[in-house]
Amino acid sequence: MVESLAEETIYSESFIDGKYFVHINPSKRFIIVRKHDYGSAICINKRIRLDGLGTYSGFIGKCQLMAEYSARYDKMLTYLRGGYFTFR
Repeated sequence: MVESLAEETIYSESFIDGKYFVHINPSKRFIIVRKHDYGSAICINKRIRLDGLGTYSGFIGKCQLMAEYSARYDKMLTYLRGGYFTFR
């Protein structure tokens, strides 16, 4: 699982400190996160800050986002809309 901690911050136990490639698909329904030496997103303490993410995700507060890992492509597919569980 991936957690949305703040409007522009995501967290996962799977994230390792370093650089990541992050792609938001054209429909803005999901993002692809992949560890990459030349990526522009930086992970610190299992958190990645993505400028502008809140405008795409419609941030509603701290929540878990549905996510699935693809070993074939070594990436995490995270759903921004329609796939979240709020913390109570």
